[in-house]
Amino acid sequence: MSRWVLVDDTDSSITYTGPWFSDVGSLDSFGNFGPPYLSTLHGIKAPGAFSYAFKGSRVLITSTIQFPTVGDVTNPSWQCVVDGQLIDSITYTTGENRLRLCEKDDLDDSSHTITVRVDVSNNHTFWLDYIQYLPFPDTPIDTAALSIDTTDPEALLGLMGSWTQKYPGYYTQRNDASFHFQFSGVSLIWLGFYDNGLPMDATTGSYSIDGQAPVSFPLNGIAAKDTGVQYNQVFFQTPKLEAKTHTIEVLYQGDATKAPLSLFVLQIQNGTSPSTTTAPGQSSVSGSTSSISGTGSATHTTTLDVGIKSSKDNTPTLVGGILGGIGLLLVIGILALFILRKRRRRNDMRGTGPTEDPPTAEIIQPFLLNDNHVGSPPTLSPLRPSHQPVAPVPYIIHHSSNSGSSPTQSNNPLSPVRPAYYVIPPRRYANMQGSYPIPEPTTPPFASNSARPEQAVLPIGFDPLPATKHAASSVQSASALTLSYASSSNQEQAGLPRDVDSGLRFPTADSMLPPGYTVL
Repeated sequence: MSRWVLVDDTDSSITYTGPWFSDVGSLDSFGNFGPPYLSTLHGIKAPGAFSYAFKGSRVLITSTIQFPTVGDVTNPSWQCVVDGQLIDSITYTTGENRLRLCEKDDLDDSSHTITVRVDVSNNHTFWLDYIQYLPFPDTPIDTAALSIDTTDPEALLGLMGSWTQKYPGYYTQRNDASFHFQFSGVSLIWLGFYDNGLPMDATTGSYSIDGQAPVSFPLNGIAAKDTGVQYNQVFFQTPKLEAKTHTIEVLYQGDATKAPLSLFVLQIQNGTSPSTTTAPGQSSVSGSTSSISGTGSATHTTTLDVGIKSSKDNTPTLVGGILGGIGLLLVIGILALFILRKRRRRNDMRGTGPTEDPPTAEIIQPFLLNDNHVGSPPTLSPLRPSHQPVAPVPYIIHHSSNSGSSPTQSNNPLSPVRPAYYVIPPRRYANMQGSYPIPEPTTPPFASNSARPEQAVLPIGFDPLPATKHAASSVQSASALTLSYASSSNQEQAGLPRDVDSGLRFPTADSMLPPGYTVL
């Protein structure tokens, strides 16, 4: 994240043209936007100009407006030019310190020059307070002054305990709250604010550099009693320090009835910007300026109790978070592996077929005559499913006729409801291998195709003969079993028709006998 570089009016890199003069402290109490930066100003009472060369993406000029615009007359007046291009100027109807005169952003990564031309009359004075710009990552700023406001991530991490957000920064009224911050430089200035909506009674705070003895500083909100809010109030400034990295700790020593400790901006002399160490995935965000622009006192406030807490050593928190994340990833991986194996096992079971026979209740079983004596009462025997897979067995359908002819083309068609009997495997076993393969065509035991009767395939495991009769001789004498339909002439003469197969029947008014099967 880039931080604003502050260039005070006393900086030797600013080029002045005209009768400019310097001022120290004469306008510190002017308005409610705080004193000028470092309490110094450069003024001119006649036409003049100044210019400054920099390398950054954004630049602005901050001034003290002692003589505001009246009607359409602005005296003093000014024009801001960046790289020869005139940019917009900002005018005010109320006088204040730390007001922006002009601003330019979206500058490319190269050197730029800003020039301000001033026109002054009637003994008015134009004042320059400071110039500030946002440097590029490769801009050398080793000896620069940096402005760090409360939008800076490192500043936010330094707020420990209970802090409340209120424009333009944060404040606390808890004596267990503190602020910890590391910086590189030779001095630090703490800018806060007072609000007459908060307690104003005097109290104290303290700061400590690198663990040394704490130094107390006063807090008194009485200055905001008549103005509403006092911005950019200097709470303390450290003495000159060694040019290295330091750690500052700030404590509040009051309570809920005293003026709070507030933070708006940290100004660090000879600081180092962490713009080159932006975390991966984090965009570079420009912080807001340290000056308050407006007309008179600002009235916009937003109160939010954020309760920001931190720690001097975040190592346990980081380690715990890392271990927790690793544990969560392990749990997710184990669950995913378990689900994958379960799904793979289920697919394997579907591919190899069921390990046990399907329920016999789901198989349609026709009835067989247990005897081939025509005219005697039939004994019915259901199909028995086989537990050993065998090859499909063809059988011959012999159509019965009054003349008792040999098997030929059907003169007595099969039931219109279903053709020659074949047990269709249950739907849920349709794609499985094992006990119910799809029947394949077989070669019939006939000499020629012309004399071949109609064929149908029995389900695997179907035993067309009774278990105690003709079984041995049938298996040994033929490679295929044939059945023929037979009818009883006596029963037909008695007016009782016989079904030619055991398929599904629609209910009829006439009585019908089941079909008879003759073993050839």
